[in-house]
Amino acid sequence: MTRAKDELNIFRNGRDISNKKDYIKYFYDEQQYLIESKTFTHVMSLEDLNLGFDYEKFVVNNSLISGVKLTIEKKENFKNLCLIFENKIVATLSSRFNLLILEKFEKGYLFKDCIVEYIVLWEDKNLNKVLKHPLCKIIMQKNIIT
Repeated sequence: MTRAKDELNIFRNGRDISNKKDYIKYFYDEQQYLIESKTFTHVMSLEDLNLGFDYEKFVVNNSLISGVKLTIEKKENFKNLCLIFENKIVATLSSRFNLLILEKFEKGYLFKDCIVEYIVLWEDKNLNKVLKHPLCKIIMQKNIIT
């Protein structure tokens, strides 16, 4: 189907028969159509995390590298969802990003994948320490009931 910008006239028989105006008249459709995707993909940035979380206190080896899979879970004593690696908390989500994920849950989305894309070094001047923050590619898929 083709949309016209303002107005479109299409002749029924391909031509105007003796000025009888034998044509169909189409008008511009101003209605907004939103098609919700069945997949939500987001690559995290630093604003999606609570900066200052030192996961090295919880993860003893340095095996958190780009490409590994994490899970996102709600943990006791934490207000927001947490990124989990080998049953250890490696980051907590920011309040804004936590709300976005919870909205997706309400719409029927479930986690499909959470893969570390980048590990960013961030300097915490208060602790005088460089902290590592995993930034993930999160894929959520709409729960389809059959």
